[in-house]
Amino acid sequence: MYGLLLNGRNPSKVEKGAQGKNKGLLVEEYCRHDLTLGKSQVKAVLTRSSESLSLEAIAEVSLPVRLKILLETLGVKPCIVDAVSSHLILPVAVTCYWLTHSVPKPKLMQLQALLMGIVYGELRRLECNAGPRGPTDDVKIACDRLWRMRVRQTDMDIKLAHIFCQWQACIQMSLYLNQLLCNPLQQPDISWLYSGTFVHQAFRELKQDRSPDFLLSGCTVACRLFKDILSAVLSDVPADFFQTREKKAKKFTKQQKDGRSKERRSDTEEPLSWRNINNRFSLLLTDDE
Repeated sequence: MYGLLLNGRNPSKVEKGAQGKNKGLLVEEYCRHDLTLGKSQVKAVLTRSSESLSLEAIAEVSLPVRLKILLETLGVKPCIVDAVSSHLILPVAVTCYWLTHSVPKPKLMQLQALLMGIVYGELRRLECNAGPRGPTDDVKIACDRLWRMRVRQTDMDIKLAHIFCQWQACIQMSLYLNQLLCNPLQQPDISWLYSGTFVHQAFRELKQDRSPDFLLSGCTVACRLFKDILSAVLSDVPADFFQTREKKAKKFTKQQKDGRSKERRSDTEEPLSWRNINNRFSLLLTDDE
């Protein structure tokens, strides 16, 4: 967003390279912790699609180009646009960005709790917009059950709150960027998008070995929506994204052991002729060997 705002303008601060060349624009951000004022420098970045775009000409740019700039900024694949309903594309894209940029790295249960919060908001929205007939029975039952889970009193998990606050910050800045680009994506209704008390309690329920399918059971709409948005998010990150370092280390150790066992087996087998060995020294063999 800073890149778009400052593109083509004279920045107040420019990072200089070794030969005095401009390396990028720097923006000063201020924050406050209690009574202490802090300051940090953020590099203003432009995507490939936005390098030649000026702020004054954004309204004249076609929708596909503006959408491409937004998706490039969030670092998500274009196919995510077709994966979920139009009003949920931006929250899902932001969730993908949050997963890859949040510190510490979010865990799978934290992602599931966050997405369950989005599903809960969607159910509440359906309930409020159902009209005179009211919502379907399964939506009403699911809303009541999830609402009772939401209001349980529990202690605050500060580390968990920090993770979810980073997601909220990503959503806020992405809404600003979407507006700056003249809304290439539909703006979500924030009032239904996030409930802090709900996602915290949902995470605790998941830690007690209650799966999302169990917590959303009995409501086809909720289960299908949760699977759709979870699938959309997981399709944008590597397959082993949620694999812990310990599991990766164990897998690597197992591969090493398997490799050593294969070497030991090969030592006990009858040696093969040099012509049948495919290794880096095969080019050194002579024709009259």
